[in-house]
Amino acid sequence: MSKEKVLTLIGGLFVLALASALAIAFFAGGFSSDEDENPVSNQPEAVTDVSDSEVDPAINLIKLYEDGKRDFQDLDLSGADLSGNNLQGVNLNRTDLSGADLSGTNLQDASLNHADLRNTQLRGANLGQASLRKAKMTGADLSGASLHNANFFEADLSGADLSRTTLNGTDLSGTDLSDANLSSAELFHSDLSNSNLRNADITNASLDSLDLSGADLSNADLGGATFYYVDLSGADLSGANLKGITLEGTELPLGVEAE
Repeated sequence: MSKEKVLTLIGGLFVLALASALAIAFFAGGFSSDEDENPVSNQPEAVTDVSDSEVDPAINLIKLYEDGKRDFQDLDLSGADLSGNNLQGVNLNRTDLSGADLSGTNLQDASLNHADLRNTQLRGANLGQASLRKAKMTGADLSGASLHNANFFEADLSGADLSRTTLNGTDLSGTDLSDANLSSAELFHSDLSNSNLRNADITNASLDSLDLSGADLSNADLGGATFYYVDLSGADLSGANLKGITLEGTELPLGVEAE
């Protein structure tokens, strides 16, 4: 074989080897392009508002809360499922939560003033030290909820279920609790002065050191309830069922007698 042919063969083999090396490098990601230098993320943009996307507003709220946001007032969260979440210290003033599910949710120190909580599920929720001043809560289910030191000043709780709740240091002054269910509830050192408890079910409840002065308890069912040092001055108990009640340090209004 001539020298020229040998050189030609060697050159061909070199080109072939170089091409192979370049192909391997390309498929292994060795080459970078302008797109690689400025990659476009396929990840969705961070949510900055509850209504930013088509995703369930409740899911967005939880994400934003976990990112440190606490102010969610004036929103429409009607029918939202927020059950079992931690929303301690959240601001939901004037927010529409009607028909929402907040059962088992931690709402300690939350602000829900003027919020719409009609027919909302709050079973077993923690509302300790929460503020619900003038909230609309007709038909709400708060059974088994913790309401320590909560503020319900002038809230509308008519027809609400507060059975088996614990209220210690709770402000319920001026609150509408007509037709509400307070059976087997435990109320300690709470203010229910001037509250409306007409037709309420307060059977077997424990009432300890309460202010019920000026309260309307007409036609309420107080059967089996226990009264320890309860202020009933000026209260209206006309037509109320007082069968089996226990009185200690408590005086019934004039003309009212326990059965």
